[in-house]
Amino acid sequence: MTGLTWHGLPEMRVELRALPSTLASAHVGRTQSHANATAGAIAAAYAMRTGRLRAGVRVTTETTGLRTRAIVASTARHAAAYEHGSGPRYTGAGWYRGAMPGRPTLIPRMIEARRELERAAADDMRAAGLVIHVQS
Repeated sequence: MTGLTWHGLPEMRVELRALPSTLASAHVGRTQSHANATAGAIAAAYAMRTGRLRAGVRVTTETTGLRTRAIVASTARHAAAYEHGSGPRYTGAGWYRGAMPGRPTLIPRMIEARRELERAAADDMRAAGLVIHVQS
């Protein structure tokens, strides 16, 4: 006769059920600090002419259940034109005011910040004993 005795199964079930909330609570602070650091880096990278671009960088954080989301946005009116550039611009009277070249600032920094946060989340999961494979 063959048998199997599993010691610690009830404890393992308890730990597995608690794992999502444990990881989520550990990740809330990291998400917020990453968002704030990224916002600071974006604001510092903006050209300082009037200060409106720098002053317009905002961080909004939402936590719903096990999910935390941080949004870093540039709310200045001309943020999109600064980021992507503009075509030829004219006044209402028809005077040419030039074209503005794009200066990608927010998007490249957000892409890198998201990668860093994903790596940190994977490290947290590995520390909890999970096997994680991250695709680049």
